Amino acid sequence: MKTRAAFGAAALLTVACNGRLPLPEPTLHGGDGFATVPYPPPVGRVEFVPPQTEKDAVWLDGSWVWRGRDWDWSAGHWQRPPFPQARYAGATTVRSPSGALFFYPGRWYRADGEPLPSERKDAR
Repeated sequence: MKTRAAFGAAALLTVACNGRLPLPEPTLHGGDGFATVPYPPPVGRVEFVPPQTEKDAVWLDGSWVWRGRDWDWSAGHWQRPPFPQARYAGATTVRSPSGALFFYPGRWYRADGEPLPSERKDAR
């Protein structure tokens, strides 16, 4: 699972320069937007956070994405939320009590918890 700690020194420098790193309003994944995966992703990569691209943009952490046979790194990036009350659940893996491993890609949700349609720009 990725963590905000993976930002390392770059995030600290960004925070020190402008006071805070703008992040999306967080939420939890729900529903059936997951994939069963055979093994967990590698450790997250440290990324340097570039300057904010737009005033309303928030930083979305980079993460490993399951591509059907292997994990592929999707770099962090600035993105404007789809609307003001949108919430974001970052990519994560979850192990069930039976031992099965599930991957949820990063996704935007409405304030009521309903997922927004996936952009699928990462899909191959």
